[in-house]
Amino acid sequence: MKHSLKHLFVLFRQQLLKFRLLFVSTIDFNNHSTILIIAPHPDDEIFGCGGFLPEYLSRGGVAYVVYLTDGENSLSDLQPVVVGRERIKINERVLDMLDIRNDRRYYLNLADGKLPRKGENGFIEVVDSLKRLLKDIKPDAVFVTDKNETWPFDHVAAFEMADEAIKDSDIGTSLYSYWVWVWYSMPIKKFRGIDWRHTYRIPIHAGIQKKKEFINAYLQPLAPDGRPWCGVLPDALLKAFDYPYEIVTKITAGRD
Repeated sequence: MKHSLKHLFVLFRQQLLKFRLLFVSTIDFNNHSTILIIAPHPDDEIFGCGGFLPEYLSRGGVAYVVYLTDGENSLSDLQPVVVGRERIKINERVLDMLDIRNDRRYYLNLADGKLPRKGENGFIEVVDSLKRLLKDIKPDAVFVTDKNETWPFDHVAAFEMADEAIKDSDIGTSLYSYWVWVWYSMPIKKFRGIDWRHTYRIPIHAGIQKKKEFINAYLQPLAPDGRPWCGVLPDALLKAFDYPYEIVTKITAGRD
């Protein structure tokens, strides 16, 4: 099967990232009793954290997930309300597979592709919503998409919102960012901008098969036109999730 030059270059870039990751420490979160995962869209929680979640939950950990949008604009030629409804149905099945209870799932129903960035209208209101959740849940750790994600309208905005909410909270939780699109489209010249000193690998050897099942649960349901409801994702991006580690960076600026 022939691949495009872009596909091959993305795989090469992933290999460079994996080589650099040989020199970072591993980490687990089994000593954390409660975590909160912030996902811009239904499926980001699995791409970023779906490998360590099964073991974490099996050991008695408690996980909450908040979805900022319903992902309703993943198929631009279909009615957003229909796409969003179907994506949430799929998402609920995945969370059932994880045994994450209904009262630990939150949906903010914000506009997909239009999350406000810091300083824009609506940003503070979302931050305030997250602060209320943090106060109620009191998680030991919060996970959100990385600030280096090349998906600025939602993934970077989600990071900015979580970062601001935690800075304004007094619950003493730790913030970690997780990789999704970093694997696919972060320019090589920006690798130096990763905070490697506070970046960690989470071993998911025991959970990687479960992660693949969760990913398939998102990708296999098809819209009437034959495309996945979550949109057509590049093969080279999906290849990154064969890696038996998940990557997080502890956000330390202004907190140490």
